[in-house]
Amino acid sequence: MLAGIASLATVVGFLIVVVGAFRSTNVLMSTTEVFTMRGTTGNLEVVVVGFLLALGAAFVVGAPASGERRTGATSGLLARLSHGKALVAGLVGLVALPYATFRAFAPMYLAGPPPANVRYLLGIGGVLTVLALATWAVLWWRRRERARLGD
Repeated sequence: MLAGIASLATVVGFLIVVVGAFRSTNVLMSTTEVFTMRGTTGNLEVVVVGFLLALGAAFVVGAPASGERRTGATSGLLARLSHGKALVAGLVGLVALPYATFRAFAPMYLAGPPPANVRYLLGIGGVLTVLALATWAVLWWRRRERARLGD
């Protein structure tokens, strides 16, 4: 579930940012514009890195969650990810990342697209922000349901 949330958010966010950066608003969400423009294909490796990061993180979180279900003992990783500080970190990323993306892409028409390392850092930051928020929400829901069922 966590990998699905993060992957979907990565792809939709990528398409919105790339199409918005390279096209005017009247054709912003046109399906043909999304797939025929060079911005989408030229930045596809950033999405692949995001997918791999999301899948790896889902495995790293899922393995201790499965062990917790069998043994009943909470792992340190799950305790940290379900803490309120993880929610705050995700919300800070949710505020800071759009600003950083705007700062990176605003001068694009004058100076050209940002360097590849900036695009990768923005992509990884976006995936980590979505993972922090989604992980906290899933673990919170899981804790609530376990308490409700008396597990």
